[in-house]
Amino acid sequence: MSRCCWGRGWGSPFCGLTRERNAERKRAPRVTTEATSHRGFTLVEALAVIAIIGGLLAIVLPSLGGARDAARDIAQLSALRQHAAVVTAYTLDWEDRIPMFFEPGATRLEYALGNGRVLSVNAYFEQQAAWPVVMRDDYTGGLFDGSLNPGNPYEGYFPTRFYLSASLLAEPSYWSQSTRRGDTRQLRSVRLSGVTFPASKALLMDFRSLVEVEVEGGKRILWAACDGSAGKNRQQEFVRPIPTGEGDFPWAFLGSGWLGLHTPGGALGRDVE
Repeated sequence: MSRCCWGRGWGSPFCGLTRERNAERKRAPRVTTEATSHRGFTLVEALAVIAIIGGLLAIVLPSLGGARDAARDIAQLSALRQHAAVVTAYTLDWEDRIPMFFEPGATRLEYALGNGRVLSVNAYFEQQAAWPVVMRDDYTGGLFDGSLNPGNPYEGYFPTRFYLSASLLAEPSYWSQSTRRGDTRQLRSVRLSGVTFPASKALLMDFRSLVEVEVEGGKRILWAACDGSAGKNRQQEFVRPIPTGEGDFPWAFLGSGWLGLHTPGGALGRDVE
C-alpha cells in the first residue's frame, strides 16, 4: 500500500492527488538550460587566443621601449644643458677660459672625492673626464658623483659621463696632423669666445652614447654645443675626428679619434654640419 494512502484507504482524495502528481513528474521532460551547460575551450580556441595576445604584445612592446628611450634621452639632454651652464659660468669667472686644472707639465694629481675615494689624474687630457671635480664646491654645489647626470656608468672612476671636448683644451694648431708639435706648448684651454661656430662645435659629449654608437651599434649621440644648447644626432651627421685623437704622447688620454672630442681645427672647426 502506498504511503500516501496508509491509514486513509484507497478511497481517500489524497491518494488520487498523489498518484496524479507522480504521473506528472514522470511525464515532465527534463529541461537543460544553457546556463547550466559547461564546456571547456578547445585546443584550437586556446591557440587562437594565445596568437592574438602574442600579436598585441608584438605591437605594444616596441612602442613602450621607444617611450622609455625617449624619456631617458630627455633626462640626459636636460643634464647636458645643466653641465653646459656650469662650464659657461666658469668661463665668466676665469677670463673666458674653458676649465683647465691640470698643468701640461704635471704627471699626476689626486683629488679626494669623499667616503675614502680618491680620483687620480695622470695625464693632461684626462681632465676632459674629470673636469667636474674642480667645480664641485663653487659651481655644482658639491654634486660631482653622477647626481647631475643619472645613469652614469663610470661613477666611482670618473665623476661624469659628459666629457669636455679635448679639442678645447689645446690650440687649434694642435688639431691638425701637419701643425701638431710633440711638445706641451700647444696645450692650453681656449677662450669660449674664440669658438668660431658655437652652435655646431661640441662643448660636452655624452661618452656613453658615443660608446653605444661606436661599439654597440647605437643610433644617436647626445651632446651639448658651445652656445649652451643640447641635442642628439646620428653618427653620420658628425664631422670625422682626428684619427689619432690626442696622439701618442705622455699627456694623451684617448689615443684614437672620438666624435666631438677631437675636432679637426679645434675651436675653429665644427662637429656637426
